[in-house]
Amino acid sequence: MNQLLRAPQVYETDVIASFGRWRRFGVHGPVYEILDNTARPSDRGPVVRVRVVQSGEELDYRLECLIGDPQER
Repeated sequence: MNQLLRAPQVYETDVIASFGRWRRFGVHGPVYEILDNTARPSDRGPVVRVRVVQSGEELDYRLECLIGDPQER
């Protein structure tokens, strides 16, 4: 059973690593930095630790949302 639980974690890690380190909340939102390439489970689904550049705030951000955000160049 542990292997089944870890398999999605590995997949998510690979996906997160391919995103680049800097992204933006939507098209016009603030820039954030991905702090960890490992998604952790939560009651809202897998989350990734990020830091909002403008405010310095660190938060857990849903992987589902991160996937849809544009990469900052």
